[in-house]
Amino acid sequence: MKWLWIAIIGMGWAINARAQWVVRPSGFAIGPAKAISGEADRPRPARIRHAPVPLSVPHEIPNWLFPNIDVTNSDVAQTEPMVAISPADSLNIIIGANDDRDSRQLWAYSSRDGGISWSDTDMPIPMESWILNATATDPSIAFTRTNVPLFVNGHLADAGSGNDVSCFTSTDEGIAWNLLSEVFQDSEGFTGVISDKYFVGVDNDASSPYYGRVYGTWVEIENSSARIVEAYSTDNGKSWSGRHYLSESGTYTSPVPVTEPDGTLLISFVDYFQNNQILVARSTDGGNTFTSPQVIATYRNIAPLYPPDNRGYENIGPPDSALGVNSFPAIAVDHTPAHNGRAYIVWCGKGNDSLPHIWLAMSDNDGVSWSAAQPVDGDSTRKASARFFPWVAVDPTTGNIGIDYYAALMDTVPPKVTGVNVILLANLYMLHSTDGGVSFACRRISNATFDPISGQDYRFPESNEVWFFGDYIGIAGRSNTWYPAWTDARTGDDEIYTSIVQPFAPMPVTNLARRDTMMNGKKASLLSWDYTPETTFGYPLAGGYQFDIAKDGATLGITGGDSLFFVDTNAEAGKEYEVAVLSGRYRSITDSIPNGNSSVASAIGPVSFYFGTSPAEVGHEDVLSIQCPAACKVTLMFFDELGRPLGPALTDESFSAQHTISFIPENAGVRFFVIHEMAAGASREIFGKILVQ
Repeated sequence: MKWLWIAIIGMGWAINARAQWVVRPSGFAIGPAKAISGEADRPRPARIRHAPVPLSVPHEIPNWLFPNIDVTNSDVAQTEPMVAISPADSLNIIIGANDDRDSRQLWAYSSRDGGISWSDTDMPIPMESWILNATATDPSIAFTRTNVPLFVNGHLADAGSGNDVSCFTSTDEGIAWNLLSEVFQDSEGFTGVISDKYFVGVDNDASSPYYGRVYGTWVEIENSSARIVEAYSTDNGKSWSGRHYLSESGTYTSPVPVTEPDGTLLISFVDYFQNNQILVARSTDGGNTFTSPQVIATYRNIAPLYPPDNRGYENIGPPDSALGVNSFPAIAVDHTPAHNGRAYIVWCGKGNDSLPHIWLAMSDNDGVSWSAAQPVDGDSTRKASARFFPWVAVDPTTGNIGIDYYAALMDTVPPKVTGVNVILLANLYMLHSTDGGVSFACRRISNATFDPISGQDYRFPESNEVWFFGDYIGIAGRSNTWYPAWTDARTGDDEIYTSIVQPFAPMPVTNLARRDTMMNGKKASLLSWDYTPETTFGYPLAGGYQFDIAKDGATLGITGGDSLFFVDTNAEAGKEYEVAVLSGRYRSITDSIPNGNSSVASAIGPVSFYFGTSPAEVGHEDVLSIQCPAACKVTLMFFDELGRPLGPALTDESFSAQHTISFIPENAGVRFFVIHEMAAGASREIFGKILVQ
């Protein structure tokens, strides 16, 4: 009989993550700060730096499905990340963010290897004298139809006497940037307004009559009243039209532009005070004129406004240390055949259950009418205090939808800690839909829980402290790879993180185990594992899968998906075994286990055994005969091809050098077996298979 030696018995193996609790310093001794008149967007950082000691610093969870990457690696605050992927090179990703290394500048972070490594650079300061000391705010990034990146943001003078909307570009994949144009500029404050919340969008649909047109949107604030403004460029951002207003004066903010395949321009924004309305304005003539803003939905604030100002910032957390959040909407449009022209708007707010939710509304007729809002959050945060900062994007190659957002809950510090009673525990989640927003799979992306109230940035509305964690986050996806970009405070500093999320990558193996054995008188290592064939977001694996078995990074072999076992006949102490799942173009994260000393069975000499009939026959008694070098006890167990035991262990109950164990096969097929030999001071397991017909 020809034997295939395979490990059958599995061994549980898990890693537990622990949380380390430390005390937040009581009182940061932050002195008075000068508020920027009308600037509700990027508060001044604390002038007195404190040691970055967060309340909770969990260890990162090992073998996390979605690698978390610290983009900024800085000890000052970075907030409000926006992210874009180059249409020409999906490995080129650019993130822009507020960066408190210098409040006059924003920073850009670029990757040319698919998000694994990042370089950073400070954005140039336009040379007008009034801008030299102005605060830079609100990054937004988009690629033109010729694959040139544009970076749009604003500057606001300390006294509010000057403001602008600047457009920068890069010729080296986001490493260096130059000022391309001024979308709008008021260097002397003649207009009596200030600008805020800048976003850029590009019509990149070749079927559109306005193909290539770049749209810039922002808010103009005058005497606490705001209007939504739009301008466009027909030459890739080199020059801009005049301003077009699409709202009357009111309490509006956060305008985000997107385009439909037929060129219809949709701009979502919010009326954040009293009315609490999610709105959309439409233009069918390339941004020259607009319909009256349409109310898509109303929302309930996540929490009561604290303090009751008119900036639209709901606040959660202890009343003496609140975190400012908001219900600003984000919008995206599908330009693929999947759901061509379908528009998606997301925002956050409380539902009738008084719990916070992420809400979604959709339109299939260029934004003329919209579906009723539905909650789509799917995280497992029980009694969440807030779900906030959702952003939505559509994969331009597949039409699949990605939404990222925070979910946070309030928790108390363990009783032994004094001085702080309540903290916020937050994580970043991502929703993914393959059916045009009908259903969503949800996964936690952050591999460490953090407290957003880090104490790095703050506002002083009406003499009360409201900590600042930004006003939004971003997400972009292409070719089924997604890059959420978020602010994360796990180190005690507000840093920008991203993750490489592939919803169709295979899940890793589970219960990886290693056992020592002998094969042909030689020490061997036998690996076994369990596997449920599904992707990281719970979708069925398509196109089959295989297991890649490696030792210290060198592949030993690739086995089919019907095998859950592997034997290494060259067992070496101190080596690490690794098992990964291959499916299509994807590879799972690797699970690993160290090799032992392979010293088992050193006290037991060679053993011989044979079955009475080969192949065995269904319903007919067969016997296993074993000759051991010394007196021992022997058991025999059979398993099916999935490693499930077929009945109890069999034994002849004797303690001798010679054994005969009888059995009767009940079903035809391949049967794996394990012979367990127990001698004085040593034991071993012998693995193999027989055919039953």
